[in-house]
Amino acid sequence: MRPPRVAAVLLTALLTALPLRTEPFTVQNWRFRQEVSIDQPGLAKVALPVETFDAARADLGDLRLIDPNGVERAFALEHAARAELHLQPPESLTSSVEDAAMVFVVKTGTNDPISALEIDAGQQSFLTRVLVESSDDGQNWQLLGRNLPVYDRGGQLRALHLTIPAGAYAYLRVTLDRLGGRHIALRSISLLTRRPEVDPPESIAVRVAARDELPGETRLTLALPGANLQLAALELGTPEPVFNRPVRLVYRAFENETVREINLAQGNLTRSGPAGAPGSGTLPFVVERLAPRRELILIIDNGDSPPLALTAITARRRPVFAVFYATTAGRYTLYLGNPKAVAPRYDVGALAGESRPMPPARLTPGPLGPNPDFLPGEPLPEIPALGTPLDVTPWAFRKPVRTGAAGVQQLELDAAVLARARRDFGDLRLISGDRQVPFVIERTSLTRAIAVDATPVPDPKQPHLSRWRLTLPHPCLPLVRLTATVSTPLFQREMRLIEDVEDDRGYTSRRWLGQTTWNQTPGRHATLFTIAVNQPPATDTLWLETDNGDNPPIALGNVRVHHPVTRLLFKAADEAPVFLYYGCPQAAAPRYDLSLVGAQLLAADKATPGLGAEETLKGQSFAETIALAGRSGALFWSMLVLVVIVLLVVIARLLPKTPPPDGPAATR
Repeated sequence: MRPPRVAAVLLTALLTALPLRTEPFTVQNWRFRQEVSIDQPGLAKVALPVETFDAARADLGDLRLIDPNGVERAFALEHAARAELHLQPPESLTSSVEDAAMVFVVKTGTNDPISALEIDAGQQSFLTRVLVESSDDGQNWQLLGRNLPVYDRGGQLRALHLTIPAGAYAYLRVTLDRLGGRHIALRSISLLTRRPEVDPPESIAVRVAARDELPGETRLTLALPGANLQLAALELGTPEPVFNRPVRLVYRAFENETVREINLAQGNLTRSGPAGAPGSGTLPFVVERLAPRRELILIIDNGDSPPLALTAITARRRPVFAVFYATTAGRYTLYLGNPKAVAPRYDVGALAGESRPMPPARLTPGPLGPNPDFLPGEPLPEIPALGTPLDVTPWAFRKPVRTGAAGVQQLELDAAVLARARRDFGDLRLISGDRQVPFVIERTSLTRAIAVDATPVPDPKQPHLSRWRLTLPHPCLPLVRLTATVSTPLFQREMRLIEDVEDDRGYTSRRWLGQTTWNQTPGRHATLFTIAVNQPPATDTLWLETDNGDNPPIALGNVRVHHPVTRLLFKAADEAPVFLYYGCPQAAAPRYDLSLVGAQLLAADKATPGLGAEETLKGQSFAETIALAGRSGALFWSMLVLVVIVLLVVIARLLPKTPPPDGPAATR
């Protein structure tokens, strides 16, 4: 065995080793820094705050530690893991027969929280029920569970696991009813415990950025205080007493040339007890995953049930520590914010928690601030800002893009562009001068609401029918749903959303855009109701109808239509104006190499430019009108021309011919 002093010297030499790489640390390449004050030399453990993860890379590969002398120091990242469950025997187990029941008294002998009991009854076949109680002194007992089923019928017909409220119990009393005329003898009772966590999860604030109520589901857009957090769980507060809802937590990522929703965690939110019972305030939704984005979407599957009333949402994250050996007291600096940095490889195996010679001091760094020596370079220099030239003569509309600072831009398309552009957005072009600006289309699950006027239009021939005329700002808006508030306290109505469409021959027909049932009962207190729009409207006038029967009309208000949010991601220079062109049905969809770096665009810091006023470049020609009308329109005009020609020929044949003149003069 080595002397302690020799071991300390070897450990110091190991922990102060320089990184095993040739890339030198250059302070100008790091965007942010944080300072840590060390009072005395020794092993230190720095808790990395939320803002550190938000500014650094997801793998923390750009994190560097510089000592007071300006020398880079090695460190190890320590992740606080979830405490594991352990099955352990109790200190003692005694049994007795009391009032035709078998009673087992368990002296636990542990201070760890106990969440369940495992029963071993050997090869017996039995079915009974169990009463579980707890005590601090073995004399005074408190109820933990009553009528818990326990059975063993062989094969998979076994239920030998008793779940109890988690807590530290000195004594447990397990009472088995005598069912079937005999007592149940147990060989052992084991305790399922979880040791207290040395570094428990920390509570972080969560902001609900948006709540969308869709048919059968609730979508909550959650804004975390930072990205790249090791998320342990979400905690949802609700007063609802009984429910069981499937839940998914997703985030947006760039995959296969488009932005998709990726599952982060899924499970169920369940409550089967009355409101106000112990533990009914909040419900945990276990995640235990790295959340790579600041924005997450929580999707609750409501089925045919009304949406849950959520009063609060918080999150808990597992802390991460930077552990290093401080050779001297002073001010150490953490540098971060260099996406191109190569992750270091430090020889820090001796920093593992089980091999530490002493418990490290836990420290907290100061606030995150900008690095005054940082020299910003061009954002994503490998991405070209301009593409090939393009003749924009065929395009019908354009809008100026109000860009601010140079760099990556995230442009949200407004309602006018969504209405006039093609459904596949193949006619969208960003133009600077006479050259294209490459972009990536980001199709999101978010929606934007547009308030519309709902004008009652009664039908004298049908007095029991309620009709509202809804006027949209543009025809052909890609709507996904309509929402409205109804203040009537008790009703049930079949709601229909329709539009009147005129075809090429001038005939008007009705298109059904959506249909659903709205109902309000005394036990349901929702005021917002939804109709899913099955297909985009072709006009700017919609009709909402319902048959009231013999009931009074419902009071409708705050009518809104919702369209999906679509964005363009691109890189722009600040000196050249950029225009968005759209409205060219015959244009082929562009193909840009920018899609190869879509993930980098999505993760980069982005400016959010706006769109200016619309400019009409040219009207539609007759040929374009026919092309827009489609195959049926072209056939109609062709048939019309053919009919006119046939009619002219028939009329020409029916007209009398001029007779030749009579007399001798005619024979000459």
